[in-house]
Amino acid sequence: MSDDRAHVLDMLAAACAIRRFVSGRSQDEFLRDDILQSAVLHKFTILGAACRRVSVAFRAEHPSVDWLGITNFRNQIVHEYDDVNLDTVWKILETDLPVAIAALEPLAPEDPDGPPSEPS
Repeated sequence: MSDDRAHVLDMLAAACAIRRFVSGRSQDEFLRDDILQSAVLHKFTILGAACRRVSVAFRAEHPSVDWLGITNFRNQIVHEYDDVNLDTVWKILETDLPVAIAALEPLAPEDPDGPPSEPS
């Protein structure tokens, strides 16, 4: 498997974990649960770190993924952690995350351990 595809698989796994973490949760529950917030932000950090490792050429071949947006959000979480707005994070969860997952799924190789875990 190419490094790019491996990084895309890491991105998809992190995104699916985020979706699983918030499945069935409301925005109010998210805003009151600092453990959930930490888990989600950690996975967003992994998602962005894996994104940064994808080659420029691969990114250019697959413009349907918001490579820059994903990387910029990771940078905000890591470097501007005191300015992360949790209402904005929730909006990203609701609107941008499903789009990112849909764009990444066709690019990810088959995982020998099976697909990323989904809510039951």
